[in-house]
Amino acid sequence: MDEKNVKKRAYEAALCQVAIIGLSLIFVKLALGALNPLELLAQRFTLAAAYIGLLVLLGKGPKTLSWQRVLKILPLALFYPIGFFALQTYAMVFAKASEAGVITAIAPIFTVILARIFLREKVNWKQAVMIGLASLGLFILTTLNSQNSNFSIKGTILLLFSALSMSIYLILVRKLSREYSYLEITTVVLLAGGICFLILIFWKQGILSFIQSFRLWKDPKIAMSLLYLGILSSYFTSLLNNYALTYLDATKVAILNNLTPIITSLAGSIFLNEVFTPRHGLAMGLTLLGVWGLHYFQDKSPNPSSKKRKN
Repeated sequence: MDEKNVKKRAYEAALCQVAIIGLSLIFVKLALGALNPLELLAQRFTLAAAYIGLLVLLGKGPKTLSWQRVLKILPLALFYPIGFFALQTYAMVFAKASEAGVITAIAPIFTVILARIFLREKVNWKQAVMIGLASLGLFILTTLNSQNSNFSIKGTILLLFSALSMSIYLILVRKLSREYSYLEITTVVLLAGGICFLILIFWKQGILSFIQSFRLWKDPKIAMSLLYLGILSSYFTSLLNNYALTYLDATKVAILNNLTPIITSLAGSIFLNEVFTPRHGLAMGLTLLGVWGLHYFQDKSPNPSSKKRKN
């Protein structure tokens, strides 16, 4: 397959995972109506781990995975899924889905800054202006939400740290993808996440309590939410994201998250009856314009640190 088609597929993968993530925040909000955050995380990643186990049994798992390779990949799991999803899920106890979508989209700003520090990628003055614009949009959105009685600064802070965790993960995967396949990375980080959340819930609530929490599956809304979150939003988004990072710069993949708040806000308005005013639209527009501008002006600036990927 030629480089043009490879890049096209990588962009398609990144866009698919953004669409799934945009809707996943709605399902997180729905599931939290019946489960506490730790129960949701444990059930979600137990499902993801079980799905990976099924794929391995069917011979569709990674072929070259060894303990030495596992140990090299394992630190990634601290940032994704453990850090990212734990912070996001607990934040959703306090924040609206639409707010979470916009703050998640701020991750590209963190990614640009981290890429400059750790990958020595340059940021030109136009990109700096776009970072400021996106930050202004986020500030306005936060100010508007602070006027709402449901606003929680705790939720906003947790969401920001969640976005930072994702940005660190993108930088690390960008480097590791030169040596490890996207299938290896996906398998290791999700299995590690599943084991971590199971240990936490066994310690906090006990094995029996965790097993009893599955009784809530008799509610079709809960069952649908957890299946979506466990398989589509955990396994497939991770796989698609890692595939895209094999062929695209970390910043470019992160910047495509500018579609997340649009999807989340529309879904939140339709399914959760969340209020969406013109002022919220303006704040989101500024944030999205700033994030899009980072991508646009980066494309105009040749990056000397960029290296060609091996297919």
